[in-house]
Amino acid sequence: MKQIIGVEIVPVNALKRQMSSGVGYGEMLVHDMERLQRVFPTFPVKVILIDV
Repeated sequence: MKQIIGVEIVPVNALKRQMSSGVGYGEMLVHDMERLQRVFPTFPVKVILIDV
C-alpha cells in the first residue's frame, strides 16, 4: 500500500517580499490548507518555513 505525504518548503512573508514575483509564502499556505481541508483528501503534510 502506497502512502501519500507532502512536503512544502516555503519562505515566510517577510522573506517573500525580497524574492521575485510569483513566490508563495508559508502563512498563506497554512491558511489555505486549513480553509480547504474539508474539500481535499487528507494526508500528512510537513510545512517548513524559511526565514533569514
